[in-house]
Amino acid sequence: MSKSSLGQVVATPHALSELQRLNVEPLELTDRHSRLDREALLASDHKLNDQALIDGTRAFSVFEYDGVKFWVITEADRLSTCLMLPSDYRGRLLMIDDVVERDKSLGTHYNLPCQNCIPGKKRHTVLASVETAGDNQYCSWNASFQIVQCGGCQSVSFRTISESSADAYADDDGKILYPQDERLFPPRVENRAELGMDVWSLPNEVRLVYEETLKALSNDSPVLAGIGLRAMLETVCKEKQAPGRNLLQKIDSLVELKILTPGAVEILHKIRTLGNDAAHEVKPHSSEQLGLALDVIEHLLKEVYILPSKIKRKFDPQEPPTIGVPGYYSTPLPPSPVRGSGEASN
Repeated sequence: MSKSSLGQVVATPHALSELQRLNVEPLELTDRHSRLDREALLASDHKLNDQALIDGTRAFSVFEYDGVKFWVITEADRLSTCLMLPSDYRGRLLMIDDVVERDKSLGTHYNLPCQNCIPGKKRHTVLASVETAGDNQYCSWNASFQIVQCGGCQSVSFRTISESSADAYADDDGKILYPQDERLFPPRVENRAELGMDVWSLPNEVRLVYEETLKALSNDSPVLAGIGLRAMLETVCKEKQAPGRNLLQKIDSLVELKILTPGAVEILHKIRTLGNDAAHEVKPHSSEQLGLALDVIEHLLKEVYILPSKIKRKFDPQEPPTIGVPGYYSTPLPPSPVRGSGEASN
């Protein structure tokens, strides 16, 4: 198949992002596809591609780089070729599934991480479900969409779990395995207890950055989570009016302001470096590193904001009530007007 028969070549954003991360040029894949490179194809797919040269049907290639699979598909009319990830194609296929079953997994129990119950996994029960499945000449797939309820706190979540033959691989013994893709909504990180209601003790800007960073970590976005951790440090320094020309100097000045100890500042500099790698080098850190860094940040927030706020509420009961969550200080209410003796009341 010649390059001229590829038609207009396009690629999905997910595929381009992965290629950029792997430092692989898209043209390398389309060139290999035009030669019908057989590196990662099954024997049955070789025959389909050979037949495509004869009868003009779709041509299909699979290439793998550092564990990431890429699909290249040229349509039968030879007007377009698309470079994509298998997950991009499955997303299109799920709209035309040929099998749909309702409540097939109703009442089934799963041990899942809960967004409220910490630590460990808790027993969840399926309250409702929709199962889908399908296949075509390239792959087969199935997916389950479930509403599940935690047996501990009774909170309700949404769970999806799917698998596709496109993701199959052979283990060391030659056994074909089909990995499953499980996702929970709202997303959560197992064994991580959030600040809960204490988050309302934080200044508004600090709280917003903290919540966004937590979402990035929960959604498996390590680069964004790393940037968020650095932004947390920036926001705290700004709120405390820490002097300095850059973040390094601002963090050091927290010692002079008697907000943090020298030992705590040294640890924060490690998080600053982590955030710099994420922001400037687009370097993803492991979930363990990011989780530990967030533990440090949460300890900082408790020491600087949350504990002083709790002490203030307990030992200074004369403080005026505030707007926001009951029992948490944010914006003091204005004083009530004093009515004169002759002023009529409504």
